[in-house]
Amino acid sequence: MLRGEKDENGEEILVSIEDDEEFDRIADIFDDEFADIDYDMEPEDE
Repeated sequence: MLRGEKDENGEEILVSIEDDEEFDRIADIFDDEFADIDYDMEPEDE
């Protein structure tokens, strides 16, 4: 899993999450946000 940070030049970069507690916390948030999505559902016509 990755998180966003800024490098020494102020540019946004992605870095690996190496702390197990932080990883678990972010994984739980991800699971909560995406648990109810039905990826097999056909998109609605607009």
